[in-house]
Amino acid sequence: MIILITGASHTGKTLLAQKLLEKYKYPYLSIDHLKMGLIRSKQTDLTPMSED
Repeated sequence: MIILITGASHTGKTLLAQKLLEKYKYPYLSIDHLKMGLIRSKQTDLTPMSED
């Protein structure tokens, strides 16, 4: 099963994913974590303020 959680910025998407992880042991993948990893690796033109 794949559950996608979408929504505007700062609406609690990550919090909801963490609650699902706690209650049901569902793993989750945060796009924010991927984005920040790319930014830190300097392998992208993304910035913390980028919308993409």
